Amino acid sequence: MKTRLLTHPAYPCLNSIIVALAFVLLVMASGCNEPRWTTYRADAYSQGQLSAGGGVFVGAVAWTFPTGGQVWSTPVFSKDGTTAYFGSCDNKIYAVDSSNGQKKAEFTTGGCVYGLLIANDIVYATSADGNLYVLDAALNLKWKFGAGPSIRTAPMLYGTRVYFTTDVDLLYSVDINHHNPVWVVRTFGPVSSTPAAWVGGDGMVILGDANNNVTAYDDNDGRVVWRFRTGAGVSAAPAVDTATGRVFIGSFDKKMYSLDANTGAKVWEFNADGYITSAAVVQGGNVYFATDGGTFFGLDRNMNKLWDPPALVESVTGSPILNVSTGLFFLRAYRSLYLLNPSARRRAVVFTAGGVISDPSLGPNGLVVFGSWDGRVYAMR
Repeated sequence: MKTRLLTHPAYPCLNSIIVALAFVLLVMASGCNEPRWTTYRADAYSQGQLSAGGGVFVGAVAWTFPTGGQVWSTPVFSKDGTTAYFGSCDNKIYAVDSSNGQKKAEFTTGGCVYGLLIANDIVYATSADGNLYVLDAALNLKWKFGAGPSIRTAPMLYGTRVYFTTDVDLLYSVDINHHNPVWVVRTFGPVSSTPAAWVGGDGMVILGDANNNVTAYDDNDGRVVWRFRTGAGVSAAPAVDTATGRVFIGSFDKKMYSLDANTGAKVWEFNADGYITSAAVVQGGNVYFATDGGTFFGLDRNMNKLWDPPALVESVTGSPILNVSTGLFFLRAYRSLYLLNPSARRRAVVFTAGGVISDPSLGPNGLVVFGSWDGRVYAMR
């Protein structure tokens, strides 16, 4: 059925106004529906990529925001893109205007804030004080859940449950409507990354651990659906490619694994030139990742190299992200932020002052935002 715009034949000027208003409303509506970086790796599948718009990235600092401690948490954005949220080791959560970095609100927790996400104008943040904090968009406390031990990984929201791990190897599933744990399980080893979700079966929560395991837990009751053994510990977050139904995850055994997300069966393994300690980017069946040796790889779904890997000058300590709109990758390597355009063989250091500590995220119009050792949050274009 076609949509017909109603006009009045006797009032041509009025018709012009109606058409203009309709266009403005259409633009506003499309802006509200633009995808946003709302959690650690963009979405619950930990894909690390987004079509964030933007033109030529020139590496100019758009704004900075000072906090009172190091900023480990990856910034996230409200649905309309106007507000950026992040935590700091000054024990605070901040909300700032994403266009100029002006503070809108702050909330104080009892420990360093390592990660947060936003969904339906509700902020979920994990703190080293052992609490999951749930706040409204203006950072007023709605409720909190005390897990006890420190929480040093970002939370993940899937459906009506939020997931996180603690320092004593416990994985929590907390109901956001009833504010209580649905289940708690002990993982097979220490976990230093955020889990990823998959829609197979009743839904799964997937994560790696330091004891050489990649494990999928049933979203409904926490039982183990499958477990895959790697040749060494896993500190990287898994990335789930929804286009192929595969999990991509790297290990200290210097391999990138492609696993069937439903069964955990190995599809292939790729031998890299160094430890893989950070999460991969997945997009359209392809996987992109870096090693601590400073090499950035791109592979298709059949393990074919997409390019001759560009080498960096530093060991990679963070996870890459991709702006699909521009084809540009950004990643943290030791204390620097790198821009990569592998297809054009372009590599550039775009930031070093103060050092980079958090993985970056993408804001409106290609804005790149990250936290620093110097306690500031930086936004660049």
